Amino acid sequence: MAPTEEFEIVCPVCKARKRIALPENILNHKNFKFVKIQVSQRICNHTFIVIFDTAKRKIVGSQQIDITLKVSSEEFKSLKKSFSLRRLIYFFGIYGAMCLFHAKIFNYNVKIFSNRFPDEYIDLISDYFNEKIKINNETVISKLDDFYFIKPYILTNLFKDTLILDADKNILNTPWENALDFESELIKNALSIEDQEKRINIISDEIELLFAELNLIINSLKKNSGITKENLYEYIQENFSRSIINQYGISLLEEYLRRNNLKNLLS
Repeated sequence: MAPTEEFEIVCPVCKARKRIALPENILNHKNFKFVKIQVSQRICNHTFIVIFDTAKRKIVGSQQIDITLKVSSEEFKSLKKSFSLRRLIYFFGIYGAMCLFHAKIFNYNVKIFSNRFPDEYIDLISDYFNEKIKINNETVISKLDDFYFIKPYILTNLFKDTLILDADKNILNTPWENALDFESELIKNALSIEDQEKRINIISDEIELLFAELNLIINSLKKNSGITKENLYEYIQENFSRSIINQYGISLLEEYLRRNNLKNLLS
């Protein structure tokens, strides 16, 4: 059994406390300042993440995940014939699935750090996003070799803009600071639908709508050269009040502009 160290974890919702053993191989990853560890019904009935500062070697925060779902190993076996959202959650947890959707939408490469993760699953995950959800961009999902953890200066420089997860539902690096409210609501709505085909359609349609609105706003910004970062929020409220961007925050638009080299649209 891998070495562990106990830490007191407090639920951000009900304040329940419990000492939980966390894996040292994750806590010792000083290559990344913060590691996010998912806590799913191990303390109480809530699902949340704890944020571990590897430099200070202590928990510095927590964040509730407003979705609760547990996929058993028995159910996982029944999902093998067709890759699905529930299977994605089985592998990476709710928050890990949210991160994967965010990475695909905003074109961040994804690395999975685990020798135990079967290579064939990488292709299944890629096909799920590319063929079923229809997010066809340049995002590459692949495994991360142990070599990069031996050479930390290469790791932090080469993969600073890469989402890095492991097979134990830990998130080692998130190359963004935004909250994942859109992705959380997307997954919550999808899980409320039992039919798998309809679930895929609602996810695909919502993401397609997001892209359509982003491109509509971008075309509008191109025609209005006086928009600045300071008055962007007011501009969105006045002209796109019913949009996904206005509902979940202009940080979605700002990240999309940044990831597509369009920051110059804001004067």
